[in-house]
Amino acid sequence: MENPTAGPSNDRNLSASTGVLLILILLAAAFMRINGLGEADLGFDETMHTYAALGILDHGEPIMPSGFAYRRALPFTYSVVLSFKIFGVSEWAARVPSVAFGLMTVFAVFWMGRYFFGTTAGIIAALLAAFLPVEIVQSRACRMYSMYQFLFLLSVFAFYRGIEGPAWERPPRRIPGLAYAARWGVSIPFLALSGILLYITYTVHALAALFYFSVAGYFGFMLIHSLVLEGWGGDGTRRYLLFFLLWMACGMAAFAFPGIQDTARTRLGFKPAWANHLQPYPGYYYGFFQSESLYPVLVFFTLGAVQICSRLHKGGYYLLACTGVPLFVHSCVLNVQKPRYIFDIFALILLVASYAIANFITGEAGELRSRLRKRARSAFAGRLYFLVAASLCLAALLLPFYTGLKDGLNVKAMQAYTFGGQYNAAWHKACAYVERFRKKQDVVIASIPLAAEFSGCGKIAYNLDNGEIDQFIKLEGERWQRHIFADAKCIIDLQDLQEVVSGHERGWIIADAQRFGSPSHVKRDVREFIRKNMVRHVLDGVDSIYIYSWDRGSGD
Repeated sequence: MENPTAGPSNDRNLSASTGVLLILILLAAAFMRINGLGEADLGFDETMHTYAALGILDHGEPIMPSGFAYRRALPFTYSVVLSFKIFGVSEWAARVPSVAFGLMTVFAVFWMGRYFFGTTAGIIAALLAAFLPVEIVQSRACRMYSMYQFLFLLSVFAFYRGIEGPAWERPPRRIPGLAYAARWGVSIPFLALSGILLYITYTVHALAALFYFSVAGYFGFMLIHSLVLEGWGGDGTRRYLLFFLLWMACGMAAFAFPGIQDTARTRLGFKPAWANHLQPYPGYYYGFFQSESLYPVLVFFTLGAVQICSRLHKGGYYLLACTGVPLFVHSCVLNVQKPRYIFDIFALILLVASYAIANFITGEAGELRSRLRKRARSAFAGRLYFLVAASLCLAALLLPFYTGLKDGLNVKAMQAYTFGGQYNAAWHKACAYVERFRKKQDVVIASIPLAAEFSGCGKIAYNLDNGEIDQFIKLEGERWQRHIFADAKCIIDLQDLQEVVSGHERGWIIADAQRFGSPSHVKRDVREFIRKNMVRHVLDGVDSIYIYSWDRGSGD
């Protein structure tokens, strides 16, 4: 089996030029993530962490305007609290933590690529993580996914170092447990670090639990692999058999607790109301990678997987297990499919793809050197020809990524929703327009009440978004259901809307285009009633939001 540090493409040397290149990549990544960061108004998911952070600042708890607490991904919410304390409350400050975690992910990808596949692969992986729009959009949103990806990467790396790190030459004799573990090539400190990081990662997003099945798949594969190469008597076979049995025993012991069984069933059967009209299918994520910006990643990932198998690369096997098993679960088991749900493993996919690219670059560079040395009349001419030829080869190699890199550079000017990020409607412009013509008695309905209130719309009385109907609550003695986070009554059907209109002489509706056009969020009869019976207000250059009004006193 290949030693991860062996081979020309696995050189881990960190030269001055590599350090300078990495710094330039990080600076470019920072610019693309910070440039215009506060210009987009809050998306729906962003309002949750934003108002939970405001609740912590005001009450010491993540209390939402509804009075309920939002405790999901609390570590990320506390990072938003810190940002608000340093920079003040704004859209820009709410997104700064994601920028920070995104930049740390670029560095972590370089470090892991360097460890598993060599410095060249690390630089390529950092370049892709810095420029591809899928990575950028999550680093520009006030949502937990950027933090989730970074912590997951650290957890995956620490676990591998814990079970496959270099063996200790002198195991600590004073601590029998550590000495015994060291003889099996196990590092207890790294495993403990991985456990702590995985727990924090799980509190950020429950999908981190799939890592258990990835490790089970890795141990099972390595057991079969060792059996084929060594037979039953081999050291590797005994080692991976022990690991596999211990890992499965830990899993069965955990699932013996009823609470964990119930949690697992709930997570596996999870399907929010907004996804009711979406039918999962096995080819969803394959189709996602068929886009112009990601298809080269898919091609090189496939080549990298082939090279890992042909070279018997242990670290590569581990990364493939950490990507393949979750992809299978997301594609064939879970009921909801969205690009953001595989964001934790996306960086691992980039690492495998970078391995294939690095092997090509290293191989071609060696071939160029040997041929030019024979044909060049002077050493200077040989070096010059090599530089020109290597530049042309590198340009040709990066050409398939042109669309993705170009989109990454222009992601500020595009809807991040295109690449699996937030849908950021022009709430500030819409609220400024409504406030200009709104009278004191006017009622306001919004598809995302918290985004409207944060953007200056004042108190939103009604929520128009059935996509979150599973988060509505009914208080005893109240006619209306309420959203669990926004202090607004929920319009569920046409009868509710007609009751609001008949009870208020004047009013406004502000709805983002993504929700207003979706039957999962706004029912068709509700949408048709609004279009036929209300006045549409069009803002110049704004197509991300709809504004309607009614005035029964005007005689219209």
